Amino acid sequence: MRKKYIAMKAAANFRRNMQTATMDTLQTAIFKATADDKLPPKEKHVLTLVHCSAEGDAQGSHVDTELAKRLHNHCRSPKAANVAAKALVVLHRIVLAGHAEVMRETTATLAGVCSMPQGRSAASDYVADCASYLRALCAWSGVDGLRGSVDSAWHGLHARDVLRALPPLQQLTNRAMDAASGGRDSNPPIGTLRHAIIEDALWLFRAQTVRRQRAFGHGSRG
Repeated sequence: MRKKYIAMKAAANFRRNMQTATMDTLQTAIFKATADDKLPPKEKHVLTLVHCSAEGDAQGSHVDTELAKRLHNHCRSPKAANVAAKALVVLHRIVLAGHAEVMRETTATLAGVCSMPQGRSAASDYVADCASYLRALCAWSGVDGLRGSVDSAWHGLHARDVLRALPPLQQLTNRAMDAASGGRDSNPPIGTLRHAIIEDALWLFRAQTVRRQRAFGHGSRG
């Protein structure tokens, strides 16, 4: 059995290497990070894409364009839930690194993830929900501070500014919690995506709590 598994893995790697032979480094990283299998995306490929996103406007735009193509061309069918989940993990990591602004094309494709009616499943519906959450996250004005220090993010804000920021934060927190509560029996690609959103939900909930304290408690100013 183990020999058969090793042979299958070697054959899969050979096919991928053949498919990426004419691709550049970035295209190869996207292809391999979002391979159609039941494994989470390889960290080395995700890191390559995160680093490329930070290497100036031209390289960041290249990442955006290629990831958007992957989502649009290969992730609209519910049968591509694993590929879509991996692409969303890559996008989320880029967002965490502070490069959400670069990913405009990718963000625009999120509404189409697993959107075709044929072959829908619980897994594909969950991935579509996660894509909807990520679309809202990328549109949130505080996205660049995601997972940073909650206390320093709101330090010095006037109470009226805190109150103005609360409703969109509450809405995003609710969406994150809804997405975090699903997908419990998912495979590794979807499970990796779910875990990332669970961490978002916890951070957003804390951010919401701190903002309320600053608006109504001792931390607010005039």
